[in-house]
Amino acid sequence: MLLSRETENLGRVYFPLGAGAQFDDLVAEIDEYFQHGISVKPGDVVFDVGANIGAFALHAARRAQGGLTFYGFEPIAPVFQALEKNFAANPLMASCQPHLFQVGLTALGAPDFAEFHYFKRLPCDTTQHIDEKRGEFEAFFAAKADALEMAWARALGPVGRVVGRVVGAFVRGLPKSWLTRWAFEFGIGTTRVRCPLETIDAVVHREGVERIDLLKVDVEGAELEVLQGIGPQTWPLVRQVVLEGHDMDGRLAAIEALLRDNGFTQIWSEVPPLAIERKLNNFVLHALR
Repeated sequence: MLLSRETENLGRVYFPLGAGAQFDDLVAEIDEYFQHGISVKPGDVVFDVGANIGAFALHAARRAQGGLTFYGFEPIAPVFQALEKNFAANPLMASCQPHLFQVGLTALGAPDFAEFHYFKRLPCDTTQHIDEKRGEFEAFFAAKADALEMAWARALGPVGRVVGRVVGAFVRGLPKSWLTRWAFEFGIGTTRVRCPLETIDAVVHREGVERIDLLKVDVEGAELEVLQGIGPQTWPLVRQVVLEGHDMDGRLAAIEALLRDNGFTQIWSEVPPLAIERKLNNFVLHALR
């Protein structure tokens, strides 16, 4: 079942049942993607990997005033249904050519299927990498603990610092408890879904894609694998990359090196303000040839 809301910039937007609490995040302004010279114009080909309900696609179409060719990839069935509905119902998309695929994208040589963790009440956080999502949960509580410690210290001085450390230690420990983890995952409606996978290379060859003017990737931990699904003959077709990722185990450095090795000379990576506030390891990367 799909629900919908009217938005100021994008018109009516459809989303899966249960996703209402995260609706503002799903349709939040995505202008941070269009920085450092990243642009779209009528006639461009856009690959939207981790398309979710299509918020990025709608923003891109608004910027180009239509005329784009979209290849959208979203593996989770209820979210994919919303993606299809938004492409069909939004007037701005009428002049665009959509090619939508209910698959996840991965690296060359990877298995053809993977287990995804779909969060019914946090659909834009769906991931293959549940341990990283739990790490974000712990980082969020750690940031709250720091704030509580400072608040107690400001209010009560030396005594407050002692109390704050006790309260902070308790709050930091909450997400590490099996009971808290179970309650959190139950509360957000965690469901395991087995989904098909393919690579950008396979799509380009099968569909006869001649260029990718903008490759957007937002896949909650699998961003490096997506780029590793581009072979040497396909990389020259990619003109721009904008990617949201998580810098775990040197992933950002590996992505930047991969882009440089394949001809991208202008690369910027930044930590969004919300990630700084919550002490998360998120980054947004822009790359141009």
